[in-house]
Amino acid sequence: MPLLMVAILLQTWPDTSWNHYLFHTFIEGVGSTAALFIAIFIIMLLQNRQIDRNCVWVAAAMIAMGLLDGFHSISNPDDSFVWLHALSTFVGGLLFSLVGLGVPQRQRTFWVIPALVFAIALTFGCLTWMNPHWAPPMLDAGGKFIPLPKLLNAFGGVGFIAAWWYFTYHNARQPRYEQILLANHSLLFGITGLIFGQSALWDSIWWFWHLLRVIAYVILLYYFFVFFHRQIQQQLQATQEAQQDRMRAEEATLLKDKFISLVSHDLKSPLCALNGFLGLMGREIYPAQLNLNSYLASSKKAIQRMSTLIDDLLKLERFKTGKLQPANTVFFLADFIDELVLQWEGMCQAKDLTIVVDIPPELQVTADHTLLAQVIHNLLNNAIKFSHKGQSIEIQWKRQQPAALAVVDHGIGIPIDMQFSLFRYDVTTSRRGTAGESGSGFGLPLSSDLMRAMGGDLGVQSKPGQGSAFFLFLPFYRSVTRPNVAAPELESASLESWG
Repeated sequence: MPLLMVAILLQTWPDTSWNHYLFHTFIEGVGSTAALFIAIFIIMLLQNRQIDRNCVWVAAAMIAMGLLDGFHSISNPDDSFVWLHALSTFVGGLLFSLVGLGVPQRQRTFWVIPALVFAIALTFGCLTWMNPHWAPPMLDAGGKFIPLPKLLNAFGGVGFIAAWWYFTYHNARQPRYEQILLANHSLLFGITGLIFGQSALWDSIWWFWHLLRVIAYVILLYYFFVFFHRQIQQQLQATQEAQQDRMRAEEATLLKDKFISLVSHDLKSPLCALNGFLGLMGREIYPAQLNLNSYLASSKKAIQRMSTLIDDLLKLERFKTGKLQPANTVFFLADFIDELVLQWEGMCQAKDLTIVVDIPPELQVTADHTLLAQVIHNLLNNAIKFSHKGQSIEIQWKRQQPAALAVVDHGIGIPIDMQFSLFRYDVTTSRRGTAGESGSGFGLPLSSDLMRAMGGDLGVQSKPGQGSAFFLFLPFYRSVTRPNVAAPELESASLESWG
């Protein structure tokens, strides 16, 4: 395509010339800056071993071209002007062609290459720019290029073509995106070096190969900018993940401290009481005022309390270590709740409580049987614990959006300041029930985690002195037709007070 454009320009505008020194300075300055940035990017990739070691020659070439073309852009349009550009193309093509020769294995020698090229190019460019008369003749009396600059550009172009073949061959063996871009860059620069001899100062072909060089630089520079932007994004993401890991570690430390506190207090206290009572029995000391039934009842409560605490700790440990994984299935919610309620009749009778279930029989939900049963177990346990004798507990399907399964009690409610910390492990929210029942404080945080693990969520609304409502937002639900089962109308009056 570039060669076709040259043919078209020769046929269409053979004698067209545009002498605009400032615009030339601008585009050469852009190219020079891009070359130096590309060199920096390649050196950074080489330091991190993210690019072929042979590309150190590419970095050296970019340094040489960036510096020499930079001095070329600010030189007067005389022999030194052409000399600096021709030398830039020749040196750049020569260094590009060396990518196939390999590099020294010693790390210290390896970095000498770009450093030495930088020092030589900077020194030579400065001296030529300050002493333009040192440059050899490049233009004839009519302002046309003599053979020397044409040969230098042609040899540089051949070097770029050799590099293009190397990158193309290696990309075929080990495809990498930067290999493709470097191959295209080498090809464009090779073409500009070869068509230089067909151009004259300020004519259409002269501007055309300048445009090709700028395009080659911009494409390569854009790739490296995108590459390093992604690297920075990945580093930021890694930093955020590290911060999250640190926060989880801190949370785990707080949780561990709470475990220790619970074990030392909630387990030690009832054990001390049991030890004292058993000591009395072992010495057969029975004071007249000793009420054996009272001691036995107190001991039974202590054992139940320890058993509940140990169960909660074991369940929490299984969930936190990933041993408890959800396996969601589709099932009818009403049948599932009815089976669970039967297990709580004994505890409800002890406090003269009634559980009212109002769930459409045709409602299907998606959840894990075991985990959902554990959540409802924790919520019913709290509802019974904080309800007064003779009250009722409702389990209803709340239809308003978002739909949810609601467990509602009319007991003592939850203090407003405590409601914000109910689902946190590091904040103590356990309280005594209406009959002096105790708990571990892990039930609600664990329930919240289990609901999220199933793809749902757990919410709460409560008014002190009026009761509490916990809402289980399930990930999926639908109504299906069940033969010979009439779907009752839901009475949602008891839920209206909760919003």
